[in-house]
Amino acid sequence: STAKGGSLSKIKALLSGPMTALRADVDYVVTEQGVARLSNQSLERRAEALIRIAHPNFRAELTAQWQELLRRC
Repeated sequence: STAKGGSLSKIKALLSGPMTALRADVDYVVTEQGVARLSNQSLERRAEALIRIAHPNFRAELTAQWQELLRRC
């Protein structure tokens, strides 16, 4: 769930480039930290599941980014 020697999380709050799969097309995401079942889940539950399978070093940052996104909406 990390890149560049553990200094970068592969789990992102927002995507900045092109995507190869639509949100509704992804049922599961698997990392070294666990499995997130995304099918038939609300956006909030999807975010929480993805944060849980992110590397522990990045969970607080991802949670803060998610909370900021919720405040903007």
